[in-house]
Amino acid sequence: MRANGKCSNKGEIFLQIALILAMLFAGEVLKAQDLEETLQQLPEDPAKEFVRPLTDAFGANLNTGWLSNAAKASVSGLDFKIGLVGMGAFIDKDQEIFILLDQFFPLTESQALNIAQTIPGFGNLPAGEQSAILARLLTVPLKSETSGPTVFGSEDEYVTVQFPLQTIEANGNQYQIPAQVLEITPVTGILQDPGIFPTVAPQLSIGTLYGTQATIRFLPSSRYIDELGKISYFGWGIQHNPLVWFKNPLPVDFSVAFFNQRLKIEDLAEASGMAFGINVSKTFGGFVGSITPYAGFMIEKTTMDIEYEYQVLPPPAPPIVFDFEIEGANKNRFIVGLGFNVVGLNILADYNFSEVNTLNLSVLYGF
Repeated sequence: MRANGKCSNKGEIFLQIALILAMLFAGEVLKAQDLEETLQQLPEDPAKEFVRPLTDAFGANLNTGWLSNAAKASVSGLDFKIGLVGMGAFIDKDQEIFILLDQFFPLTESQALNIAQTIPGFGNLPAGEQSAILARLLTVPLKSETSGPTVFGSEDEYVTVQFPLQTIEANGNQYQIPAQVLEITPVTGILQDPGIFPTVAPQLSIGTLYGTQATIRFLPSSRYIDELGKISYFGWGIQHNPLVWFKNPLPVDFSVAFFNQRLKIEDLAEASGMAFGINVSKTFGGFVGSITPYAGFMIEKTTMDIEYEYQVLPPPAPPIVFDFEIEGANKNRFIVGLGFNVVGLNILADYNFSEVNTLNLSVLYGF
């Protein structure tokens, strides 16, 4: 809800800056194709593999950028920073394709009819026998090998299903289905070779009370990647410096931390992340100008829940609803970074080493 025109303009400008930062990470995204519409062309197992790299990328990004300056070892004080955090997951070539061997591929009615028509003599069979074959193809999936681009794959290649020579039984009769290839022509990669896949969010940090600092991130529903639809994001975290309880301070700041976040893509998917971390930092300088090297380690877990409809029979027949969960690839990470401050303007950059490596670039103002 808009309180007044002035607040509204400021909010819009702030969101525009966030989107610009996202595009710096995004690289080249070429094809305007909707993720939900694409998944609706695939049964569950191929859909999982198609979207798995996106789960890994979002999961890696959710836990990026949290550990930088450790909380100060002070009983009370004011440590306030607000700005934008940009997270980018590096996409490898092996995340652009998938292969499923020895799978059983469920057919839609039109696909079953096309395959049935390749059976020798199918057109000469009685109508009842043809119906029995079609019913068999719709209820018992055929053995297959499915391969093709993932969500990050080429827009010039289709997901293909290769069926080996095999025999089915209908009405007590055996029918041989020739080896053939089925192209799922609506399904191609939709985020071609992004290089670094982006996530961006405004962030606010405030402390310090008994060595504790709180951080929140919030991105209202926005469409900064057209192919994915509207994305919203909320995350929070707590850092605590246990050195506040000791009389003799150390020459560095040290903290333990917990973070929790949730990201939603339209009504299609919801990703959640949780992480425990430790970090150490050392600031040289003051408010006018300073430099802060930092390092950290995190244990993390992310998941993405996806729900979509798969239309086997034409409407008005109800679709099948697939609902599954994918776990992100990253389980832990090491972080090294450097922060710069000039009169309260803080620029933080760090690299995260994990199964899916990420880069963080944050621009924050505070003290």
